[in-house]
Amino acid sequence: MVEEKNVEEDNKKTKIPKDSPLRQQKLKAWQPIPTLYLGAILLKESNDIKEIVIDYTDCLYAPYCEKTFYLEDNFDGDVYFFYQLGNYYQNIRRYQKSLNNYQLIGSNIYDVSGCDSYSRENENDPKSKVIYPCGAIANSMFSDKFELIYKHREQPNPMWPPIDIPVPWTYEGLLKDRDRVKLFKNPPTTSSLCEALINTVRPKKWTIDVCMLDTTNEQNNGVQNVDFIIWMTTAGLNNFRKPFRKLDRTSSITPQQLRGGLPRGEYLLKIINNYDVISFNGTKKFVVTTTSWIGSKNTFLGIAFLTVAGLCIFSGLFLLFMHYKFGHSLGELGNLDELMLKQ
Repeated sequence: MVEEKNVEEDNKKTKIPKDSPLRQQKLKAWQPIPTLYLGAILLKESNDIKEIVIDYTDCLYAPYCEKTFYLEDNFDGDVYFFYQLGNYYQNIRRYQKSLNNYQLIGSNIYDVSGCDSYSRENENDPKSKVIYPCGAIANSMFSDKFELIYKHREQPNPMWPPIDIPVPWTYEGLLKDRDRVKLFKNPPTTSSLCEALINTVRPKKWTIDVCMLDTTNEQNNGVQNVDFIIWMTTAGLNNFRKPFRKLDRTSSITPQQLRGGLPRGEYLLKIINNYDVISFNGTKKFVVTTTSWIGSKNTFLGIAFLTVAGLCIFSGLFLLFMHYKFGHSLGELGNLDELMLKQ
């Protein structure tokens, strides 16, 4: 019996927290509302980012289209170019699963499992040639082409014709090396890539073979192509942007006027309009933007932080008012027992 009592006493003792400021939650603390400051910083950074959006959905079925736009300010530093699609759902489960990773890493280009109706040249004939790369994602790859011209005016008379300067851009820096090296690989071959794929066919909506995506650079050809990899990285929302190019400011062919960024002035965007969005009431836009440490322009996060901060401040003021209006003082709380006895 004595041992049992000792065990019970020990158990009770172990359940009692030690009398320390940390264990008893008596630490001195300052409780700010960090979302207020973070929201203000994020919103300011987003507003400092310069951006212009060119909607070219109205090009409709024209194979070639031109859009003129003006930059009111200099876009200094690194400038990125995006294409933006609206009302386009890449987040549908069947769409996201419609690919074959063994094809994409080059281990078995004839494995088309999981690609459904985008697996063979004739989906009703299991002996027909396989599609490479297979799947709905690859089949729907964005195919519009762009060229940007800077209308440089250095003459004193604005009525004189401008000098057309093509804006140089590059795909370098748009992707992490991990995506290109580990997730997307062309099949090993001792001959050319086109010869290695002789027994395959291109996706049904493509106008060129995958081995012709970039004939000037073998490392950017086939499924290792930057544009292809970016497209295969599906978006979570129905309105999304994907990086297209980055201003090449360091190349030997870059004009002096464009080494510091894009100067203010007139620009001409030439578009080869291959990609259909009319069939699903979609939209197409071309975006020119600078960036900062928060990425591209996005006011949502800053506004969300400020909204939360505002709600916290309002709630705090409301509770403070209720406390002073209906609460009890420390003296009243000390005499609470006496008040209860009188009642």
